[in-house]
Amino acid sequence: MAGSLSAAAAPECPPGSPARSEAEQTFRGLDSRIRSLRESKDLEGAQLQIVSLLGRPCFSLAAENRRLPRADNVVALKTWWLDGGALWVHSYLLAPSEAGRVVVPPDLRRSLSRSEQPHHPLAFLLCTTDDPDCGAETRGWLRRASEGLRAQPLCEIGTPPSLPPADVACASVLKGKAPTYRAWRECLEEHRNVVPALPLGSFRSPRVGWLVLRGRRGHYQSCDELRAYDLATGAAYLAQRCAGTAAPAIQVRQGRLSLDNLREAALLLLLGTEVERVQTMAESYDLPRTLVRTWPETSTLHTSGSGCGFASSEQTLLTWVLTDSAGTKTLLTGSLPWPSSDQPGLSFAAALLAVAEDGMTQGAPPAPLPGAARQAGYELFFDAMRSHGRLH
Repeated sequence: MAGSLSAAAAPECPPGSPARSEAEQTFRGLDSRIRSLRESKDLEGAQLQIVSLLGRPCFSLAAENRRLPRADNVVALKTWWLDGGALWVHSYLLAPSEAGRVVVPPDLRRSLSRSEQPHHPLAFLLCTTDDPDCGAETRGWLRRASEGLRAQPLCEIGTPPSLPPADVACASVLKGKAPTYRAWRECLEEHRNVVPALPLGSFRSPRVGWLVLRGRRGHYQSCDELRAYDLATGAAYLAQRCAGTAAPAIQVRQGRLSLDNLREAALLLLLGTEVERVQTMAESYDLPRTLVRTWPETSTLHTSGSGCGFASSEQTLLTWVLTDSAGTKTLLTGSLPWPSSDQPGLSFAAALLAVAEDGMTQGAPPAPLPGAARQAGYELFFDAMRSHGRLH
């Protein structure tokens, strides 16, 4: 965002003063403006108004936050404002009896829409912002994904989260020889509640094309596999060569998967790398009685990342390709750590894919395997399925 805030001590802006009255009136105007935002042409003006407001004397303490919003679209700014940005801004205007609460604002979240990003690789799945019915069938999937992602720890999948709340984690700051508000506030920033979250927006169900996965699964009982799933019909083909024999044979299975399970897994696989770790809602904490809320004019707020590493001898890396319905055009490619990793979005997608695959029913697939698999270098399908698969 254009502009910056100058840090300062707590301002002289008492209730009833002209400065306080003007600040309240300006805040109400900004709140109304942001809540009624509809078009991207009005976005920059609203963001500049936020900077202008926070530059006023009554808001000088807002310099303690370095995560000012710089939104690329209306949805992202409105979501930030409604999820706690407004609460954070207004907290600097609270009456003395209420000013003992310190608000830590949420992160600005990314938003994907075909209106704003028509050339995004996932544009064929994105909805426009003016179509309320688009993506209706995936809303339940996205809600389930959001809840599942929030429940995941930030690091190793399967390890319950053990991070204490920020105010508990920062209690040690108050035990120092000369605790300061700045040190306590920076600690809150470093320990804020950050969770994996999908980008904002509505998404279509992936209804056509072939999802082809290739790689080794398993550790002691590992198998090199090729799997192809038709998003239009649920047709499923599997060829695998498993370790453990002197001359391992290629095993072939074919049948169909549940379309809902397959499409849900495919959607979350495509969105997996779009998941980010963010603070989704504002948080507030009681100001310790021993601290005076001031902020030095020359200071830098340093935040620590929430990244972590995760590796396991059981983890492998699958590659995937999404083609068109004829299998002649590659739409997207990527990789998928299997069965989990320190990437929550991809781990959740892998879990959904496992659910879909567990429900495979064997028999004649409802669609033939596309001949484009040969062009993609998947000769194993053709070697193994010459007498099994129906190629075209």
